[in-house]
Amino acid sequence: MTATGTCASTTSTGTITVNPNATLTLTSAAATTNQSVCRNSPITNITYTVGATGNNSSVAGLPPGVNAAGTTSVTISGTPTVAGSYTYTVTATGTCGPATSTGTILVNPLQDPTFTYPNPTNCQFGTTSPNVIVTPGGTFSYTGAGTLSINTSTGVINLATSTVGGYTIKYVTPGPCKDSTTLSITITNAPSAQFTYASANYCQSAANPSPIYNGLPTPSSGGVYTASGAGLVFAGLPAPIGTINLLASTPGTYSVYNTIAASGA
Repeated sequence: MTATGTCASTTSTGTITVNPNATLTLTSAAATTNQSVCRNSPITNITYTVGATGNNSSVAGLPPGVNAAGTTSVTISGTPTVAGSYTYTVTATGTCGPATSTGTILVNPLQDPTFTYPNPTNCQFGTTSPNVIVTPGGTFSYTGAGTLSINTSTGVINLATSTVGGYTIKYVTPGPCKDSTTLSITITNAPSAQFTYASANYCQSAANPSPIYNGLPTPSSGGVYTASGAGLVFAGLPAPIGTINLLASTPGTYSVYNTIAASGA
């Protein structure tokens, strides 16, 4: 600045400094700003550096499970726990104006691994197949003391060639956002309904005969007894199951049936 007048002029000088606003520089790969991940899978770290007049930072809008750490060197990391689309904002602040940067983290839901079989308990014959697979195309496996003949792609179990016992079956969905679940299944020995009576012929006045199983009378064994005609009468409890009431029966020839329901049916 120069002042002039009738006398000699005089001059004075000063300095003005123009400071820049804060800066925010992405230091991780460019692709890290916008990511698509599965729920419960970690994101790729996102890093920023605060520069110029910036001396602090903040981050907003991150999904649950993902956090930001640092002030002038910011790292965004973690494992998202809730599916959804999240737009986050990174802000650098300081003595002058702020700087901002935004990005998106898309958190995809896991596939539904639910599957079921018709019965948790099965006899050791035939096959059984899953009656529900919410997300098909995955892989079946099992753990257990015996051998389970299971098709790892379809889940079909060959019960006849499997070992009697209990098993835990695991199903893993095909992906890309895989999930898994387990259920228990038991294979039991197929029941035997075979029986006989001590004789094929009885007088009405004879003692009521009871069934014999495997050569030994076992009153608690057997299933549901029926006859080919209404004239044959079975004794009620406390007589053993399948005991014939000869005196109450009509003379004649009958076929007797013993039916045992399959376990788990």
